[in-house]
Amino acid sequence: MIRPEKGHSAGKGIIMQNSHAAVSGDNQAVSSTVKLYLWAAVILIIAEMIGAISIPLGPGKVVLLPMVWALLLGAMVGIASRRLPGSIGIDHGIQLRSASILQPALLIFIAKLGLVVGGSLPVVFASGWALVFQEFGHFVGTVVLGLPVALLLGIKREAIGATFSVGREPSLAIIGERYGMDSPEGRGVLAEYLTGTLFGALFIAIVAGFIASLGIFHPNSLAMGSGIGSG
Repeated sequence: MIRPEKGHSAGKGIIMQNSHAAVSGDNQAVSSTVKLYLWAAVILIIAEMIGAISIPLGPGKVVLLPMVWALLLGAMVGIASRRLPGSIGIDHGIQLRSASILQPALLIFIAKLGLVVGGSLPVVFASGWALVFQEFGHFVGTVVLGLPVALLLGIKREAIGATFSVGREPSLAIIGERYGMDSPEGRGVLAEYLTGTLFGALFIAIVAGFIASLGIFHPNSLAMGSGIGSG
């Protein structure tokens, strides 16, 4: 009778263990992705149920859109996940996985935004050089004014993502494609996006409402000056 060699049996055992580990890792990744999508759906439904809320403030009003509630709810879930059971909590690994999912989602959003803007190109061209100077300020103004301040505050690579533009959806897509959202540059542009969404709405509402009450600017000028063309 021919006996199997010990080395051959050990090799087969290692291969089987590696196969089981790979299958287990794939199942865990699928489970984490499903959990992430379920939490996103729950947050989306709650944010849409809350809806937009207008708060009168001086000559204008602050409009809190569902996106603001979604950001706040997502932050609350992330903070509370340490105290939640592992089956429903969003641990650090799942949060990193969400960064890889965010990039293709942003590309889809940018494609949709381009389709919407395409139909309005005649209106954009009719605005003349005003929009060109606005975009010039978006890129040059943030670098000239924001980058030196960020460096003085000790911010390093994150300053690139935070100050190369105004930190809206196209900026997220550019940084995500070039560096990845889990890089220091990605964290910088994401921090700019979050602070701009939460605090920018309040600041712009107050300033735009006050300037509009003066009655000295054209509505088109107020529209371009009070927003940054975010989707």
